[in-house]
Amino acid sequence: MTPKKKHIAIIIPYYGPWPEWLPFFLKSCSVHKEWDWFLFHDQQVPSWVPENVHFVSLPLEKLGRLIREKAGVEVPLHDPYKLCDLKPAFGLIFQEFLKPYPYWGYGDLDLIYGNLSEYFRPEILSGYDLFSTHLDFVPAPLVVLKNEKQMRVLFKKVESFREHFSRPYYCGFDERLFRFCPPGPEWVQRFIRRVRVEGSVPLYRTIQGMKKIGFSNIFQGKKKKENPQIEKAPKDFSSVVHRAAERGTLRLLSRHEDLSDLALKKRGIKKWRMKWHQGTLIEELSGRELLHFHFQLLKGRRSFRIPPFQPDKDTFFITPQGFSYE
Repeated sequence: MTPKKKHIAIIIPYYGPWPEWLPFFLKSCSVHKEWDWFLFHDQQVPSWVPENVHFVSLPLEKLGRLIREKAGVEVPLHDPYKLCDLKPAFGLIFQEFLKPYPYWGYGDLDLIYGNLSEYFRPEILSGYDLFSTHLDFVPAPLVVLKNEKQMRVLFKKVESFREHFSRPYYCGFDERLFRFCPPGPEWVQRFIRRVRVEGSVPLYRTIQGMKKIGFSNIFQGKKKKENPQIEKAPKDFSSVVHRAAERGTLRLLSRHEDLSDLALKKRGIKKWRMKWHQGTLIEELSGRELLHFHFQLLKGRRSFRIPPFQPDKDTFFITPQGFSYE
């Protein structure tokens, strides 16, 4: 049997101990034979790895040198979470790994994939240059781009990208600048990093509180009156993408196909269950099929259960209590 042609490669650098739910993420990758995942890391390779997921050992200091070589900027990596800012540049940084693939992308580990192969069919892929799962901005959990020079260097359309890449903290360049991390003194950044790492307080509530009391005005000064006749320069990857789409120089497909525990929380939905079965992901309450489910809040809870992984199982569930097989 002739192996299926690979269409898409997803790049995910991850540093530090693997999360407990990693086998479930890998299981959701395993059914998509037209896709490959490259996980760059500094840990031991897990005991169960599907054929289409490639673990590449790359110490953080070597990654830093690779970033300097490819992107021409020194990036502080004392907190590996900073790598999220660089996601739009992964096509350039990891270009050597992406040569065989007509499309590339980036994403996160704290999610479960649904039927990717159906959504990204070859006839749909050929019609667009970038795929976004949100209408208002380009969300980082999963983005797919055409593997050509224009898309690999698209992030450089932000003239201040070097400034943002050089900041010692994550600033949201990959989505919307300072959406989750307001600019300010180092003590603010340390506090936000502590909240994110310990998971003691939902990060989005912390940021919303900061916005309400005006941290942006405190640290940036009063906003100047804007002249509507002066076109703003793009400040992050989302604004670059949407400007190019408006001008007709980029074919963008934006469809709201994902779901997160944060979105469910905001809607006041406390009881829900996601069912993954042989590559299909269903929100059982509504019967809606999902492209992926992002458990960005639940992963930080000590009560979030992760059962022993059973690779032969073709069905598992996700609830506010954790993963299960029944």
